[in-house]
Amino acid sequence: VASINRRAFRPEDFEEAAAGEPVYLRRESLRWFLTLFERRMAKPVWYEPLGCRLAPRDLIEAQARAFARDVLGGEAYEPFRSR
Repeated sequence: VASINRRAFRPEDFEEAAAGEPVYLRRESLRWFLTLFERRMAKPVWYEPLGCRLAPRDLIEAQARAFARDVLGGEAYEPFRSR
């Protein structure tokens, strides 16, 4: 969403499919999208339960582990909330 809000893509970055089908990112634009996505996934965010900054990939793992502990009868699960 941030990429779209920041106008990282233009109408010519998309190609139309058959009638009634969604539009697709062109191959070059998809590469750019993946570059932006990887940058975002590497940018650390504050994760209060551990008291440190985590890359979103690591945060997803931490949340999955916390949820599993809750399901298995351990500590109560607290979902991540960004600041």
